[in-house]
Amino acid sequence: MSIRVNIANQVRQTTVLQWRPLLPLFEAVMNSFQAIKEAKLPTGTPGRMTVEVVRDGRQLDLEVPPISGFKVIDNGIGLDDANYDLILRSRHTN
Repeated sequence: MSIRVNIANQVRQTTVLQWRPLLPLFEAVMNSFQAIKEAKLPTGTPGRMTVEVVRDGRQLDLEVPPISGFKVIDNGIGLDDANYDLILRSRHTN
């Protein structure tokens, strides 16, 4: 099943407090929007982002296994050396 939603403006206006458990997902979605914008895709090529819910399939006794993570996939600029260096520097300063 594929769900198409235009949520860019809604995400920009959403406030996620740092103590909230979904903050990393929120940051990944925002990074995806920025990567798509920086990609400068050819005219007529839409930016695409997929957020996949990863479930822990090891617990067979539950009807719906618990969420164990998320995957955010986009057709943005990708992770270049400069962006990777920024990630590494931000981890060392926090």
